[in-house]
Amino acid sequence: MHDFHVHTYYSSDSSAPIRNMVDAAIKENLEGICLTDHCDIANPPTYEDEIYDYGDYYAEVQQYRDKHLDKIAIRMGIEVGLQPSVVDRNREYLRGKAYDFLIGSIHSVAKQALYREDYLAGITDEQGIFNYFDDLALCIQDTDLYDVVGHIDGVRRYLRTKAVGPEAEAQLFQLIEEPLTHCLKEIIHHGKGIEVNTSGLRYGLEAFHPMTSILKRYRDLGGEIITIGSDAHFPQHVGYCFKEARELLLHLGFKYYSLFTQRQAEFITL
Repeated sequence: MHDFHVHTYYSSDSSAPIRNMVDAAIKENLEGICLTDHCDIANPPTYEDEIYDYGDYYAEVQQYRDKHLDKIAIRMGIEVGLQPSVVDRNREYLRGKAYDFLIGSIHSVAKQALYREDYLAGITDEQGIFNYFDDLALCIQDTDLYDVVGHIDGVRRYLRTKAVGPEAEAQLFQLIEEPLTHCLKEIIHHGKGIEVNTSGLRYGLEAFHPMTSILKRYRDLGGEIITIGSDAHFPQHVGYCFKEARELLLHLGFKYYSLFTQRQAEFITL
């Protein structure tokens, strides 16, 4: 299998050298890995740009591609922080850069970082969820900025009340069903996809991102493009719970998962 969401020391929240992440993928007997370091323009709370030197990144990725050509496929991706207010700046940063794969992820809503406690200050969990999906609905219209949407229900990681157990998940799905379904239809209409991000379990949730009911809705709507990623920031998390992710997708009726090369999707039998 291929891990299509991996961070290295080119992301501010990781200290892992590329070689360590590649070595971990080889140790896990993965067929491939896609490095997807962060590009977060005007990243709250400082509103500074979290970007890296593309030339240095490209050269180092190419070095390990050549070194491990016979052991593992290494692709170069990026995780683009989607915000309605920075669309043009994201587009400018990406211009002329040869990425294989773009994950588009919501990390900030209404210019506030999701991971900070003040995101929900003065509002309910429900309003925080609706604000998240409002921004997502706007961002997915800019189809040149992503190939798949990352951790599409990532906001649930930061809610005061976590959805624990089947009944709680059903209640949460009922709450988000309308805005979520709208977003999924738009993603499918534009020929884009979503990811299974296995980090949800690492963060103490009872399911991956997205939760199972969302994956089922995506499938029922005709969604086919789906990548699998660990969202690893450390070597020990590369390929995390991939066996379980594969089994879940098969159970839900998916027959393939996707890889991207030069931003073109390829379907691989599960």
